[in-house]
Amino acid sequence: MTDPFQTPYSQDLADRYFEVLQNDGFCCVENAISVETLDMFRQEVSRLVAANGRRFLFLLNPYKQPGSAFRALGLSNNFKKFLLNLSNRESKQDNSDFELLNVLRVVPGDKAAGQSLNFHFDAEVITALVPIDIPEGPPDRSGHLVAIPNFRRIRKFVFLNVLEKALLQNRLAQKLIAYLTLRNGSQKHIYKLIPGNVYFFWGYRTLHANLPLEPSLTRATMLFHFGNPHKNSSIVKFIKSRHRQVDAGGNV
Repeated sequence: MTDPFQTPYSQDLADRYFEVLQNDGFCCVENAISVETLDMFRQEVSRLVAANGRRFLFLLNPYKQPGSAFRALGLSNNFKKFLLNLSNRESKQDNSDFELLNVLRVVPGDKAAGQSLNFHFDAEVITALVPIDIPEGPPDRSGHLVAIPNFRRIRKFVFLNVLEKALLQNRLAQKLIAYLTLRNGSQKHIYKLIPGNVYFFWGYRTLHANLPLEPSLTRATMLFHFGNPHKNSSIVKFIKSRHRQVDAGGNV
């Protein structure tokens, strides 16, 4: 069976991607998704929109659903090897026991209020962005990515991570960040997304958001997150143990 991530894994290529990420913070793998696979993704999105109506759609781990078209990429050996190699090297720890996280976002322009310019850091080491449908038009009205790559380092202490998120992931700070990054029509921090390509970036380190959409347009993307930057944190271990108790029916 052909791997849906068309770029074969190799150590040399992983080394090259890592260097690009360290220097530029953003790595584009061109034509990583075949036309046939992309078409399957689009058909899946169309079915979901037909079933749920024209509204903002956020699905967690759709690649785990039996029969889902997204399973192909979530189970791709090439894709998972790149994610594991890159996250291990950046976090300097073994993430082989980390469960791949996946999010599908479908954003209709007329329902996009509150869904754009929400600058944030991801919780995981690396993020892979897979555009499915990106409308044509000016970048600032087509839902492209706006990002400040490698804005911070991976924090040794969890509380520093929490503090930074509290300071930067609020509405006042987000408005200021949007003004500073996009003032005078600057294109410096805008990354135009092309379906078929896959974009790697250090999600934990990169402050990022998506741009607004024209009301008549729709944007669909998949995000894959991988790697625990605070794997050895006692706080993280405590939270996970409490989650396991809840899952097992324990009292909290």
